[in-house]
Amino acid sequence: MSEQGLVRNTERRLKVGGPSARMLGCRLSVALVLTAGLMAAAVSWPGLHGSSTARAAVALLAALLIALSVALYLSRGRLRREQRQSAAREAALQAMTGEVSGLVHALAAKNDAVSNVSHEFRTPLTSIIGNLDLVLADSGDLPPAAERRVEVAQRNAERLQALVSDLLASADTALDVHPRRTDLAGLVEASLGSAQAHAEASRVTLAMDVPAPLWAHADPLRISQALDNLVSNAIKYSPGGTVRVSAGHEDGRVLLHVTDDGMGMTADDAGQVFTRFFRSPAVREGAIPGVGLGLAITKAIVERHGGKISCRTQPGCGSTFTVELPAAEAPPSY
Repeated sequence: MSEQGLVRNTERRLKVGGPSARMLGCRLSVALVLTAGLMAAAVSWPGLHGSSTARAAVALLAALLIALSVALYLSRGRLRREQRQSAAREAALQAMTGEVSGLVHALAAKNDAVSNVSHEFRTPLTSIIGNLDLVLADSGDLPPAAERRVEVAQRNAERLQALVSDLLASADTALDVHPRRTDLAGLVEASLGSAQAHAEASRVTLAMDVPAPLWAHADPLRISQALDNLVSNAIKYSPGGTVRVSAGHEDGRVLLHVTDDGMGMTADDAGQVFTRFFRSPAVREGAIPGVGLGLAITKAIVERHGGKISCRTQPGCGSTFTVELPAAEAPPSY
């Protein structure tokens, strides 16, 4: 093939590529044309025609043309592969975006359903509990067996009401928290006092090791709710044992520890313990009551304060839940 024919063939091949391939082809075409011109000049140079030097020059330039053609072919293939990979990545990203959007909508719909159903339950439950309270207030006219049955109905209605409250709290993504300077020692003492009857029924000893006062930047109502959840869980899973609440300062933070010597958990269970509706296999097998919302709500409360909650546990060795909250300065003394 002549030098001019080789150049035209190379230019024709460049036209089938994309913009990047055409740009590269234009540059290589210019190089090929210049090379062909050099070959023609070398052949017609006076004194070189027919000489071994001219033939060597022509052969060298021809090899250069072949090398350039191969490089062009490989570059065009690489560009096409990159274009296909880019299109595949874009398609995968679009599919992933659609899946995430669908998941977000599904979670929002689930929370709406939980909230609506819980609200519908709350009104009749309030009426049931109120009427049961009235019946028990006049229990002097009731036979002892009937009074016990009414008390059972009242206890289970209150339990159902607490469950409805937990469901509402778990569906509330905008959990209201109003932190202020709060003495956590007083909150711990009140929480243990409220849990005393539950502890006695489960033969659990309650202990407290909290310096007073212990100031933190916290919402007293919400932190009391979190403490009640942690203490109640510790009692529930430690029948006949001991539940201890301790606290202290560390690097500008307040650390609250709720420790029990109960059944404990595996590492896998501990990793899911703050997930809504999670209940470990051991808890389900033991028929321990609950729906797995208390710790999820506690985690949400603590994180809304800018704090953290963690769990350290081993099977058969009990559990320690640690709440980390921002510390607050003590009030000025006068």
